[in-house]
Order: sequence, then structure tokens, then C-alpha cells
Amino acid sequence: MALLMSWLTSWLGRGSQASADKLELAALPKREVSLEFLDESDPKYKTEKPYYSNVPFTETDAPSTNVVSQKSRATLHDIRGNENLFSLDVHGFELIKHPLDFDQWQDGHRVVRDVYPRIIDLLKTQLGEDVRVVVFDHTLRRSRDANGSTSMSQGDSFAPPSRVAHVDQTYEATVEQIKLGFKDEAEKILESRFRIINVWHPVRGPVRQHPLVLCDYRTAKSDFIPCDLIYPHTITEIMLFKNSASQKWYFIDQQLPNEAWIVKIMDSQSLIDANVAECEYSSLGEPLSFALQVRSRLAR
Repeated sequence: MALLMSWLTSWLGRGSQASADKLELAALPKREVSLEFLDESDPKYKTEKPYYSNVPFTETDAPSTNVVSQKSRATLHDIRGNENLFSLDVHGFELIKHPLDFDQWQDGHRVVRDVYPRIIDLLKTQLGEDVRVVVFDHTLRRSRDANGSTSMSQGDSFAPPSRVAHVDQTYEATVEQIKLGFKDEAEKILESRFRIINVWHPVRGPVRQHPLVLCDYRTAKSDFIPCDLIYPHTITEIMLFKNSASQKWYFIDQQLPNEAWIVKIMDSQSLIDANVAECEYSSLGEPLSFALQVRSRLAR
């Protein structure tokens, strides 16, 4: 799968409410699974903020994270055949047809040259020609095998799929990165609507294991806890999610390489309009999935 993280500043219509709200969940095929969530009951969180650190510690026993997760049962609803009932601004995600016809994923220069422009065109087509898109990096993701390792060496830019249910960026972290990335233009951007949009593509398919799973944002509005991501050059912030019986989770069975998820991670409009969707997501703890993560900034 390919994941595009995008920054947007343009107006989006909310889309029709006559969507999956009218669809009985009982009519959708289901899969009972175990998902990982933050274990907020751990006593350390009374005095510590959750964090992940990518800073090399001089002390060998220094923990790279204090995140404690727990597995909980969840029901996934398969939207196959009902894809058009889900929309970005209502549920926080939607599925579209978008063939890439590209197979040189391990050649970073070719990904930049050939894939980035296609993702830019996709976002402009879906969200409006008035958005400016700047792709700034990508990461190839592959899940671990039964022994807990991948077939790639440590020198390759590979990362395991995300397991703990999360949102990639908070509003505060987004503002700081817009200031860093857009510099003199940042003030103007921050006066308008800006968003982070992820686009996921299977690199290989159909995806029979390790599918992306997505939560209807309206069922998880108060279930998150901020978490720091610490790098040598900066600190950013994501949101980890605790489990809740109210959450409604979705996936697409056997996702194909010509099918792309568009997922809303952050929307500044949600600060003044609670009906604007954002989305929590995770992946199943199953092996052998192969994904590419691409991130970009979008501005008007």
C-alpha cells in the first residue's frame, strides 16, 4: 500500500449525509479481529505523556517508548460493494479507483519522479485544482514475518505497518510543521482551512492479509490521548486511541492495487465545525503485507 500524507488548504464540500448512515451495519460482512489500543489504565500515564523516541540513547537500558498497548476484540465491517456510501468529510475516509501501474518501489528516485506527480494529480482531481501539493518523503512499509523480521536489511528504508490505533498528527503539530515547511507563506496558510490527507495504495494485491482498518470518526471523538514522536531534530505529536465499544471499524476485502484509500488525518475546520470528519486507523497484526508511505504538504 502507498500512503500519502498531505497538507491541504482549500474548501471542501461536506458531501452527502445520505451515505452509510442509512446502511444497516448488520447487512455488511463482518470479521471479528483483535486490534491494539493504548492501555490508558497503566499508572505511568498519571505522570508521563506517551512517547516514541527515535533519538539514540547513550544508556543501553533507556526505553525508546513508554507506550503500553493492549489487544481488544473489534468487529470490522467490509465495505466491498458499498464503497460509494462512505465519504471523506462524513466518515473521514473513502475508497476510489486509482491505478498506478508502477513496480519500481525500491528505486526512491523513480518513486519521486513517477509516483509523486500522479498522487498530486489525484488530490487535485478529488479535492480541487486550487490546492498546491508538495510531496516531501516516502517510506516503504512491509510487515514482519512469523519470526518478527523482514527480508530487508536495516539499511533499507523499510518500516513495519502501524499496529496501535492512531492518528498521524495533531492540530498543534500540524501548525508547527506548516510553519517549518512553508516559512514565509505559513501565516497565510494558517488563516485558511488546512488539512492532512493520507492516500493508501497496495503495492501488491489483492491484499489478503494486514488490511488497513479505519474508524468512523464520529464514533471515536473522545477516545484519543496525545503522544510525542521524538526525533533528533524535532518533536512532533500524534494521537493514540483507547478502545471504546462505540467505535465502528471498516475495511475493504482484498484491496487491489488500483484501489486507493483517501483518509483525513487532520482538518482545521473541525475546530469550528464538529461535523467535519477526521479518522483513526490501524492495521491488523497479520504478516506479509507490503506498503509504501508517501507524505506531502498541500496548500492553496
